[in-house]
Formats: sequence, structure tokens, C-alpha cells
Amino acid sequence: MERLKLLQLDHVQLTGDYGYLSKQLRWICWKGFPSKYIQNNFHMENVIAIDLKHSHLQLVWKQSQVFITCFFSFKTHRLIKIDKV
Repeated sequence: MERLKLLQLDHVQLTGDYGYLSKQLRWICWKGFPSKYIQNNFHMENVIAIDLKHSHLQLVWKQSQVFITCFFSFKTHRLIKIDKV
């Protein structure tokens, strides 16, 4: 999945870490994202749109992340806080 630019999943639960996903991702649409936070090894340096509707997110990142331009779409009743971005 080295050249993958669009990741669109619907209530999928992946096992293991997300480090194998493409570093070239531009758009992530993952309805029902199963984790309580986004893992640090989920490469999102080039992402410009994130749609995590109906996710289980409670904290977006455990550690600070740097993004220049990014569109976030969260529709969850579980989101507790968005830490430093």
C-alpha cells in the first residue's frame, strides 16, 4: 500500500499497527474508527482531509502532532478532548 492516497473504510477493525499504511495518504474516510485515539505510527503528514464519523475517539492524539492544513470531520458522542495539534 505504498502509493495509496485515499483510505475509505466503513466500520473496519484492523489489527496490528498502522505503520504499514501509505505515507502518501491524502484523504482518510473511516466511518466507525474503532480506536479511542489515533496512533502515532498512523502516517498523516500529507493528509488534507480526515473524516472519522461515528468513531470511538475520545482523544485525537496522545502526543502533539504538527499539521499545516487539514480538514477534520468528527461526528461522535465519545470525543472528550482534542489535545495540542
